[in-house]
Amino acid sequence: MLIVAATEFEIEPFLQQNPTAEVLITGVGMPATIYHLTKKLLTQKYDLVVQAGIAGTFANHFNLADVVIAKEDTFGDLGIEENGGIKTLFESGFTDRNQFPFSYGWLKNPNPDLNQYSLPLARSVTVNKVSEDNSWNEKVMKKFSAQIESM
Repeated sequence: MLIVAATEFEIEPFLQQNPTAEVLITGVGMPATIYHLTKKLLTQKYDLVVQAGIAGTFANHFNLADVVIAKEDTFGDLGIEENGGIKTLFESGFTDRNQFPFSYGWLKNPNPDLNQYSLPLARSVTVNKVSEDNSWNEKVMKKFSAQIESM
């Protein structure tokens, strides 16, 4: 098993309790994660890769520090923002929403054991920025019906 996180800070309690766990710290954002994770997976095979970290929440039923599992994810800031709205690359016709690894524009978590854990499943949207702009956050939440926001 490989544990992946953007920063050590995000998984510090895990690291203290599991000092021998194999961990990959990638740096913040999608480009850094894609680069370092791809490089790692080209040299080693794993039965399970877990991306862990801090996420924001759009859902009132999740509290600060709740632990959730992303059942599906999409990219919230990869597309076109115009006329006050967000248009995904799929909606713009730049790519097929069912082209691998996407299913209807979403990256679905295929792990059949998701329901065996006593953790809530959440719909996630990945973005490359932190924003205090409430109108942006509302657009993303409404567009994707996301419960959590990750990087």
